[in-house]
Amino acid sequence: MKDIKLPISWFVTSINDINSKLASLPDVRMGSHGKYHVLWLRQNNKRYEIRSKNKNWSYLLECANKRQYLMKRKKELYHLWSEYYEYPLTGLLTSYRIMKKSLTLCNSAFWNNLTDNKCNAPNDNQYYYDGHNFRSRIEMNIAQAAKELGIQYKYDCELNLGNIKVYPDFAFHFDVFDCCVFLEILGNQTDTSEIRRNGTKLDAYSKFGFLFGRDLFLIGATNHFMPNHDSVHVAMINIINHICSLHTFNRDGIYTT
Repeated sequence: MKDIKLPISWFVTSINDINSKLASLPDVRMGSHGKYHVLWLRQNNKRYEIRSKNKNWSYLLECANKRQYLMKRKKELYHLWSEYYEYPLTGLLTSYRIMKKSLTLCNSAFWNNLTDNKCNAPNDNQYYYDGHNFRSRIEMNIAQAAKELGIQYKYDCELNLGNIKVYPDFAFHFDVFDCCVFLEILGNQTDTSEIRRNGTKLDAYSKFGFLFGRDLFLIGATNHFMPNHDSVHVAMINIINHICSLHTFNRDGIYTT
């Protein structure tokens, strides 16, 4: 599966985005002093102990949590890079730039207004993962692949396309590119009524201005063919490759991954 690689531009832009966010945060980390939870704030080469009674505790605790998450994500990206590529990433961090304007129809503000998990699957569902009751194994596999690759997702969210309401199987957020895209699983394609329902849904997307391969991606399945975890993982990598090709260019001004 490593023959299908995450693009270099994905690693470069993601790590540069993390570095930028870390630089904007105060240098504060969680710690302890005896039996007390404290925060350690570093300013002007000095370290200060911050306790819960401090008026800035809530703000600094939020910053510490953000910093911890970003550092963890950065470590995961470097580890993932070592699985795909044999040369160091550090020297490539100035090799790609992000387009100033997203080419996709939906941006981060659109993503923020989406409500997660409208699915009515039973609570005892065998396909439970990451706080969601998925309807099928393929949906659970998609969620697992997205989380493994560090992609934010919302499941079965409500989307109003003019006067038509649809429920995309997945919405994915690429914060670094200020864009949001959708994924639909076209299941049971041998069933006439299912084909008709999918056609109506895809027509609604198209009339609203969604472009396949830019704003909307598809995975097909039938009762006799269901993509496994590895196949879904490859599909997710292909989506990332495509998104990167739309939003990044190299130091020579060429749009490429």
